[in-house]
Amino acid sequence: NQPDCDAANGSISTIVGGGDGSYTYVWDSAPNVQNPTDLSAGFYCLTVTDGNNCQMTECITLNAPEGIAISLIANNPLCAGDDGSISLNVNGGTGNYSYNWDNAPNIQNPTGLAAGTYCVTVNDANGCASTGCTTITAMPSMELSLSSTQPSCGEDNGSINLSISGGAGNYTYDWTSL
Repeated sequence: NQPDCDAANGSISTIVGGGDGSYTYVWDSAPNVQNPTDLSAGFYCLTVTDGNNCQMTECITLNAPEGIAISLIANNPLCAGDDGSISLNVNGGTGNYSYNWDNAPNIQNPTGLAAGTYCVTVNDANGCASTGCTTITAMPSMELSLSSTQPSCGEDNGSINLSISGGAGNYTYDWTSL
C-alpha cells in the first residue's frame, strides 16, 4: 500500500514460496519482518534466505502523492473599510481542491475582507493538506482639519489652511468655490 502524502503509513506485503520453508527476512531500510508497515515513500529491497541458505532479493518503490504548495498574497483595502482580498495560489496535489478559511468564505480567493489575519487549509482528493496564513492591514482613516482666515473688508486676502493625515499619502486637491 502506498503511503498518504507525507505520512509514514505505507506497507509492503510479501508472498514467499519454495525453498525449505523456513525463511528469514532482511530489508535494507525497513523492519526485518515479512510484511513491514508504517513506511514512508522510498525504495525498499528485501533479501529472503531459506534454511538451506539460498537467497533471493527483490526491490519495490513506494510513492507518496505529490504534496500541495500554497502561497498567499494579501491585497490591503484601498481606503478604510472591508474591501481587502486574498489571492491564493495552489500548486501540486491531486484533483479538485477544497478551501477551509478560519474567518472568510471557503473559496479560493475571498474578497470583501476587513483588516485581520486569515488562515486557510487547502485539501486535495488524496487528503493531502497545506495550511498558510496572511494578514490584511487596514489603511489608516483619512482625517481633515480646516481653519480659515476671513478676508479683510473688500479685500481678496482670505485663506484656508488644510491639514490632512492618514490615508495613503500623496494627496491630490480639488478646490471649488461655492
